[in-house]
Amino acid sequence: MKKILIIVLILSSFSIAAQERKRDVKMSERPERIHDLKDFSVEEIATIKSKKMALQLDLDASQQAKIKALLLEQSKHRKNRMEQRQMQMEKTKNEKISKEERFKMLNNGLDEKIDMRNKIKEILTKDQFEKLMETDRMMNKKKSMTRMPRKKNQTPNN
Repeated sequence: MKKILIIVLILSSFSIAAQERKRDVKMSERPERIHDLKDFSVEEIATIKSKKMALQLDLDASQQAKIKALLLEQSKHRKNRMEQRQMQMEKTKNEKISKEERFKMLNNGLDEKIDMRNKIKEILTKDQFEKLMETDRMMNKKKSMTRMPRKKNQTPNN
């Protein structure tokens, strides 16, 4: 009886270890996916994103051209901000930014998101815009679930 119990314990520990390795492999693959667009130019990024939106929302040619121009403008602006932030980080030697600067950055980022959403809303039809917002909600929900893993005894926030 003891031998059977020992064998069962050993086999179960192997299966648990194998499951942990699978999860580790998946998490290690994820950063590669996140940085896929890093090597592309701003024009290529805008083209890829606009084509994805065209497939997702069934955009016509004029809508796709307007979205592409809007995304190109956004990509250029984002790249400039990233370069400025990197230069600032090098100058300050990774010191923490002040509360006022952080507030200003967050406020400007949110203003840009609102502006972008309004511009997209002008281009898309009501149904297309609702579909886009629903997709964004689902993606944000998925992102928040992967960022903060729940603890065993934690209740879900419904």
